[in-house]
Amino acid sequence: CWPIFFPPKAILQHVTTNLLQSHKSAKGQTFGRLFVTHPLGQDFIKELHDADPQTVPHLLPEKWYFSDFIRVPLQLEEFVPEQVDVRPFMPEEQNTDEFSTIKPFYFAALRRVRHYLLPHVWRFRGPVARGYGRGGKKLGFPTANLVASIFFQNALQELEAGVYIGWASVEDSSNEKVVVHRAVVNVGYSPTFEGQENPEKIIEAHLMPEEGISLSDFYGETMRLELLAYLRAEEKFASFPDLITQINADVADAKDALEAHPVLRQARADSFFLKPDWTAKNQDSEEESGSSWERKDMKEFLEKYE
Repeated sequence: CWPIFFPPKAILQHVTTNLLQSHKSAKGQTFGRLFVTHPLGQDFIKELHDADPQTVPHLLPEKWYFSDFIRVPLQLEEFVPEQVDVRPFMPEEQNTDEFSTIKPFYFAALRRVRHYLLPHVWRFRGPVARGYGRGGKKLGFPTANLVASIFFQNALQELEAGVYIGWASVEDSSNEKVVVHRAVVNVGYSPTFEGQENPEKIIEAHLMPEEGISLSDFYGETMRLELLAYLRAEEKFASFPDLITQINADVADAKDALEAHPVLRQARADSFFLKPDWTAKNQDSEEESGSSWERKDMKEFLEKYE
């Protein structure tokens, strides 16, 4: 009953810190789970709230509420908001038509995950640059790097070095259908490559096309990249095998997040990717660059999906 007496988001954020988590992938490993239940359902709590809002200041959260967490690494797995059929739980002798077996009930199951929504949505548009030849050749994860210009450095000063989840597309002048790809993105200096670290913070995006779709070398083409969720901090690993293990985990968790989280899943159809003439407030003064970026408040972004 605690969500009706205390601010639900604050309580969930506090409880989450005590849930089991894993540094690596969720696959095959146990994550902590949290259950929010009430035996009399949402309507009952609403009646109490309407009658005495000081004693019962909060309602039981709607389903969309659990997709609205910023900086809270929880993901909704199951939601039963209204009524359930209790016949499977009743002794056979009581399972008769004499009593109604449809009872009010509230149930929400949440799982601790590694990712969480960012406070802001970050959008970048610019030409793909030649990288350092490490992502594909040494690690087996080819990346599309945005040009490491002074222009983008101004934006990256505000973005923590780490691994992010989002979507990306490569602009096609042939006017064919826009294809938006899943992306797991490293923003930082690649500290594991000792002696070959990036001299400045850069954006390295590993695009994950759907099965049957291949990506050719699109060096020099214009890429649009949208960052929505944070996965982990950038680290220096003891060896390349350790780094590759972690990248595999990052890719698996990014795919899971983009499929399971309703906001992340729907963001694939964001107008940022669909408008050919999209422009941002922050544009590179060098006309030939074509680079631009913007930062939008995540709360405003979420309003589209509630």
